[in-house]
Amino acid sequence: MSVNGVSCNDDAAAAGARDGSGSAPAGADPAGTGSAGFDSAGFDPDAAVACFSPTQLLAVQTAAEKRLTTEATALLAAESENGLLGLLDAREQCRRRAEVFDAALYVEVSDRGVYRTAGHISVHQLYAYGVRLGAGEARRRRITAEGIAAMGTLTGERLEPHLTATATAVADGEAGAAHAAAVAEIMDKLPSAVTHDDGVKAEAMLADAARRLDPAAVTVVGNRILAWLDPDGTLADDHDRARRRTFNLQPQNRQLMSKVRALLTPVLRAKLEVVLHQWAAAGMNNPGDPDSLRGAADQPGLDPALLAAAAERDTRTLGQRQHDALEALCDWASALAGQPAPTRIPSQTVVTVTDEDLARQAGIAWTATGTRIPVTDLVQFAADPIPYLAVFSKATGRRSPEHAWRSLRRHAVEGCCTWGGRAGSRRRRKGWRCSPATGAAPRRAAPSRSSAHPSPPHARLDRQRADRPFDSAQDRYRPLGWGVWPAQPDER
Repeated sequence: MSVNGVSCNDDAAAAGARDGSGSAPAGADPAGTGSAGFDSAGFDPDAAVACFSPTQLLAVQTAAEKRLTTEATALLAAESENGLLGLLDAREQCRRRAEVFDAALYVEVSDRGVYRTAGHISVHQLYAYGVRLGAGEARRRRITAEGIAAMGTLTGERLEPHLTATATAVADGEAGAAHAAAVAEIMDKLPSAVTHDDGVKAEAMLADAARRLDPAAVTVVGNRILAWLDPDGTLADDHDRARRRTFNLQPQNRQLMSKVRALLTPVLRAKLEVVLHQWAAAGMNNPGDPDSLRGAADQPGLDPALLAAAAERDTRTLGQRQHDALEALCDWASALAGQPAPTRIPSQTVVTVTDEDLARQAGIAWTATGTRIPVTDLVQFAADPIPYLAVFSKATGRRSPEHAWRSLRRHAVEGCCTWGGRAGSRRRRKGWRCSPATGAAPRRAAPSRSSAHPSPPHARLDRQRADRPFDSAQDRYRPLGWGVWPAQPDER
């Protein structure tokens, strides 16, 4: 068939969609030179691309973007002021409409498990680190897809988008991903006691506001809708609070400090206030005062005179006292966890540090969960617990599946995996399998990923790190002190 001077073969287009070749049909001008032979008079772009496969459509879009990029100055200089305003509006509509395809693509990648083919364990990881969008943009893509994409059922049917009116506004190019995120945030705050019809009306009102206002103004409109639906704030119940509860540690900054993002239930807040009132009292748990009292201020046998004297010396702010109280609580809980029942494995902190950094008390140490600790703080942190030392050599030997060996194996790969998206404990990652970072093969092979789930890129990198000074081929373990057992004959 021929549309607007472009020859298009339906069979060729179908073949291109099957084999993914992406070859543009005749006249599509994939080089972006603008010599496609389109006649601007009576040109129908919808009919011109009606027979194109998704790959061919993206090829045409790439060619158009290439020309807009390379000839931007000349093309824009020829436009009038009104023409530039029209181009700006058309360009933004084009960007917004693209969100619909991106959301559908996200759902398809998720439903079919395409991320596993690329060696990732989640869709978020594929978007954040596979295509290098970053964690924030990957999260935004997920929120947009959940709101405006047609989700699938277990039987293969496609449902209407969760935010139907908002999805229509995005498809029309009058609302973008930021508007959809603002609408989704407001809809998530609706109490479960709100009826379905009222929820649909609220979403329609928000979508109408998204067509005319910026995302921040949509949030203002949403807050007014929430005030209208629940003026007294009494519709929220335990189900709503349990659904929205969260506690997250944010990544460490350049100073190795971490922010906490939390939404606490009323019960947890009440408990936390009681505990902090006693543990964060002035003069209690002050790390800068060696004579400061430890524990709770209402513990039996506490000398009031000593507490009053410590409070006089305490110059910390309320926030600093609460931080120190939380640290003291963690120390107390860790001490209790270190004496479990005989049927339980005690909680342990696994830290990796080089002997050079330890000797000069400088540098950074890594925990098994990916936290970075200055060596100076590590020395203070490890002053009271009983240390367990693991020394790594280039020897090989038998391995045993006991808990000590499994724990110390974390040291062999420097405590945690630092490849993108996996800067945390491997035991927290579903489906994690990683080849040992050793130059010599152990006698007992480590579990490996099945052929259906190929090794991720970072696992393959481990086999290229045999020359690292901290690589492990043998772990030696002694339960007490810093001494090292001599190598056994079969370990030499």
